[in-house]
Amino acid sequence: MNPSVRLRIGELSAQRSNLKAEKDYKGAIPLQLEIIELLEEHAGLQPELASAHNYASSLYLFCALLHAAEHHARAALSLSSGETVKDLEARGCYNRILAQILAAQYRFEEALPFAENAVRDYSAFHNPPDAYLSQVSAEAERIRNRTWSPPPN
Repeated sequence: MNPSVRLRIGELSAQRSNLKAEKDYKGAIPLQLEIIELLEEHAGLQPELASAHNYASSLYLFCALLHAAEHHARAALSLSSGETVKDLEARGCYNRILAQILAAQYRFEEALPFAENAVRDYSAFHNPPDAYLSQVSAEAERIRNRTWSPPPN
């Protein structure tokens, strides 16, 4: 990738992260979309593009813009194909976000397989099981029981 494009992505990422830290999620979205466009236009690596879509999905979820959140979460999952421990951790994250997005729309039955996949994928990385894996497992159980709700911002 062209160094000037990589520099621009770095600048956008820093600005976006600052806005997210300030809880200005709507302000961060256009920056994240520009990052995705640059990665697509300049042949970014597939894992990098998947991560960028996942970041966009979480920003949209924070804004309760669930249709757009779901679009980007599904894009992230479709780009995730590796089987390394790092790939499994990333896919666990992508599955978890999609489960949350679907559950936020009361689509619990559709969300449950993604929540279960998140537990499975994270289990490879969080071995032996730790507090984080317990949290993800408890979230999957709340989705199964239709008692999950998004945390307040």
